[in-house]
Amino acid sequence: MVEVIGVETRIPVSKDRSLALTTALERPDQVRNNFAKYLKRLGLVKEDLGHTVLDIGSSVEEKFAIKASKNGIQVYSVNPQLIDDDVRFERNKARKKLNRKKLKPESVAALSIALPFKDESFDTVVSLYALPTWVPEEEWDKSFREVVRVLKPGGKAYLAPVFFPHKEKILQVCEKIEGIEFSTKQVDYLKDPITVLTITKPQ
Repeated sequence: MVEVIGVETRIPVSKDRSLALTTALERPDQVRNNFAKYLKRLGLVKEDLGHTVLDIGSSVEEKFAIKASKNGIQVYSVNPQLIDDDVRFERNKARKKLNRKKLKPESVAALSIALPFKDESFDTVVSLYALPTWVPEEEWDKSFREVVRVLKPGGKAYLAPVFFPHKEKILQVCEKIEGIEFSTKQVDYLKDPITVLTITKPQ
């Protein structure tokens, strides 16, 4: 069980800014609503995920987490939208239905620059159409360092898409983080190729 720590104190963000950074409406439904398509979009298979996964920029519906739970994978979702009371109310209504099915995804209101989890909590971190896509350039370094912090030794992060104009700057940010390995790859899926950044935390 992954422990969530100090959520309120680790979110230096206003309600307005959290909504500005919302990613749920930006992620294509046909991707986020299908576990297999989500993995293919990142160039992954189920075995790449491990047992505990952090999804940065999840949708309010947490459908990736729900599908993953059916495959024996526990996903924790970070969603800045949940700072908003109305959004949280709607999510809780949906969660009541999920609980009846014994599916209990975990989610917290947070941003990638201040992940409310203990060090070395996750086997894998994924982010599709959130980090780095909708994170301001000045927050890339802090966000990537937070990702590395919460990864277990040997864990990997898969972040996409990396748009071409930003690729060089993103790689320069990664170069400043000591001890990590990083690479990019192009994933072709449904004639819509995207670049995925992989960050590996050493053993």
